[in-house]
Amino acid sequence: MEHKGYDGMITAIIVAGGSGRRVGANKNKVLLPVAGQPLLAYTLAPFREVKGVRRICLVAAAGEEQQVREIARTCLPKLDITVVTGGDTRGDSVRAAIAALPAETDSILIHDAARPYVTAETVQAVVDALASHEGVVPGKYAVSTVRRVTPAGVTIIPRDEVFLTETPQGFRRSAWMRMYALPAETIREATDDAALLECIGVRPFFLVTAHANDKITTMEDYRRFVQDAAMGMTRVGYGYDIHTFSDQRPLWLGGIRIPHSHGLAGHSDADVVIHAVADALLGAAALGDIGEWFPPSDERWRGLRGADLLREVARALTQRGYAIVHIDVTVIAEEPHLGIYKQAMQECLAEILQVSAAAVSVKATTNERIGALGRREGIAAQAVATVSERMISIWKTRQ
Repeated sequence: MEHKGYDGMITAIIVAGGSGRRVGANKNKVLLPVAGQPLLAYTLAPFREVKGVRRICLVAAAGEEQQVREIARTCLPKLDITVVTGGDTRGDSVRAAIAALPAETDSILIHDAARPYVTAETVQAVVDALASHEGVVPGKYAVSTVRRVTPAGVTIIPRDEVFLTETPQGFRRSAWMRMYALPAETIREATDDAALLECIGVRPFFLVTAHANDKITTMEDYRRFVQDAAMGMTRVGYGYDIHTFSDQRPLWLGGIRIPHSHGLAGHSDADVVIHAVADALLGAAALGDIGEWFPPSDERWRGLRGADLLREVARALTQRGYAIVHIDVTVIAEEPHLGIYKQAMQECLAEILQVSAAAVSVKATTNERIGALGRREGIAAQAVATVSERMISIWKTRQ
């Protein structure tokens, strides 16, 4: 799409300092995992394809600044990234971003980080419309019957008079400087930035968009997006690993240290659970095996922690457009007894892979005293990984 906006600097302000309260999570909803990556990554990715946007200013919650910065750098390596700490209200947060803008900033876009469905086409359309409008508000007209219900009665509102606003909302310098010079209380009470535009007497241009641009507000919204992000052809991989005991090493299984008299011998930390999971994931994506990725002949991998190995494998899959759907692991050991550690392994694997703990199953069994495992000579693990090829890979760099 041809860019018809200004030659000056356009900055996209991404408000990412919310919480997971209405989602029912104990963390910022934009940091929740979705198919191996934080939700915020999906929101940011389309901005790298938009002509005219040169800088991203993210508003993060206190204590989350570094995490948000790293996500943005990964998603948008070619854009200038600024991160500021948000305030008590959305208005305060946007004001903090405005204060951090370079003096040469021309137009701005203000976008809610909790809108991961946004497309590059939508953002570009807002940018292009700024060539002829001081303020641009994307959205859609209502398609359902709309009623105003009050104690005095019920009134039907014509659908063509109801515009459901979305973000990013765009503003030229001539507008946003006056908007955010309004009294602090006016800014705090505004339900969106377009309301401030109207406060300075400017009518926004209402841009009707074609693509879905829903906001993640409830847990049901989040679950639906997780399902949408994982849509694609399903693939399954199998992994197996076995290591003998060694009395000179700690025992690592599923990314956690298990109290035991013996560890497992190996070039790395010999975490058979993680090695089996990694091989299953690589197999599902037809990417070889961990022996090819982390050869024992290479001294760089000596003592490699299983968690670091698995993160690298997960990154390789997401870069190629695969979403991790489910992991099923069986650990085979006569000793130690692993029943009390299964949940901890499950949670650790889920954290490493950035998936829900419900997407990971860890089981433990013995070999009924048969063979080398039955003689307590070592531990083995089997894993089955289910992945899907996402319709859109947020990590693929477009030429």
